[in-house]
This record gives sequence, C-alpha cells and structure tokens, in this order.
Amino acid sequence: MAETANIAKMAERLSNELFGDFYWERAGPMNKNWACAEPRHKAKTHPSDVVFFYENPYARSRTYVTCDLKSYAKGSITATTIHSAAASLARSSASLRTQKPVQLLRP
Repeated sequence: MAETANIAKMAERLSNELFGDFYWERAGPMNKNWACAEPRHKAKTHPSDVVFFYENPYARSRTYVTCDLKSYAKGSITATTIHSAAASLARSSASLRTQKPVQLLRP
C-alpha cells in the first residue's frame, strides 16, 4: 500500500511540474469525486485527482482540464486498462462540462 501512495505522490508532483511549465494552474480541491450530471452514465460520481486550467490568450477564455492521475505497475498496463481509464475520463469530462467553473473551486 505504501508503494501505491508513493507512486501517487510522484504522479501528483510530476503533474504539477509538467503542467506548470505550460502555465497551467490547479483549480479547486484534489482527489475529489464530482457529482455526475449525466443520467445516462448511471453513476453518482466521477473521480478526479486534479483539475487544471489555462488561459487561452487567443480566445480570451479559461479552459479546465480534469485529470485522473493513474499509476500502474509495468506488468499491469494493458489495452483493457488503458481503454477503461480513457472511458472513465471521458465520462468524467462530459459530466463536468455541464458544471459552472465556480463549482470547481469549492472544496
């Protein structure tokens, strides 16, 4: 269990450093389950490890990006696990699309 916690800490640190280089900032709380706003998902919540945002200078708008920081052991990376993670992130993004940005900032 400690190994998983350490991998999660490394993923969090790396994401902050990597996205920081692109001038993305973190918004709201980390490790949050967002209420699902899409009845067709048949889920009450969607997980999100962190939400980043960046300012689009061309459109003069702010774009939010939800991230589910996954940490896998080398032997556990398969087409199925990647498909499952991508599908979960897509459902989460679709549900968050209907929420107002101010909701992202609440703990």
